[in-house]
Amino acid sequence: KSGKDKPQRPCVITITGTVGAPGRSSIALNLANYLASDSKVIIYDADIRAPALEYFMGRAENNSENLSLVNLALNEKSTDLKIADSSKVSIVDLGSLPPLEEVVNDRRWQAGFINRTLEETTALIYLCKSNGLSLIRLEQFMSQFPVLLRKLPIIYILNQSGASREDRALANRFKKMCDGETSFILPINERINSNLAEPAKRESGFGKTISEIGRIAQEVH
Repeated sequence: KSGKDKPQRPCVITITGTVGAPGRSSIALNLANYLASDSKVIIYDADIRAPALEYFMGRAENNSENLSLVNLALNEKSTDLKIADSSKVSIVDLGSLPPLEEVVNDRRWQAGFINRTLEETTALIYLCKSNGLSLIRLEQFMSQFPVLLRKLPIIYILNQSGASREDRALANRFKKMCDGETSFILPINERINSNLAEPAKRESGFGKTISEIGRIAQEVH
């Protein structure tokens, strides 16, 4: 049965990660540009503490005409925003996620937005840094998440993984932690992580990974 016969459901991809995990904006923009080749995409910068997507989009060499940005720091009435919409793909950059019990019990509008976004999310991308502390935070997230929130497809990414012995050991630990889960290890890539945010090119290793992440994120919802 072709995809055209199925009723279209909203696709909401949320990107978060451990504190200091690098490249979240780059991955969000590359993923948005990749998906914008087939769909209208709105990217929401919900990193209230350090919004950066507008700056990075302004520096981008090329952004799709189908791509638009909403900066939540400028939208205090975020309760009015309709994120889940079958006519578009929504990508939400949440920044680093606070401890989940704090989010559930916090009554401020930012926490309300995070809660609503997580309820509407169809695929969650969780970004880690290549260091021991980040993997400890990942372990905490993995143990907390199923208890507090519904079962949700999660894609785990270890970003900017280097070639040192320590990096290789961390990558192996990451693989073991994510055994049975969808996960990717992205090597250090100076061009991509400089946030030039060129649309992901299929012929590059990074571009192939972005397109695969995008394909999985669309299929799991």
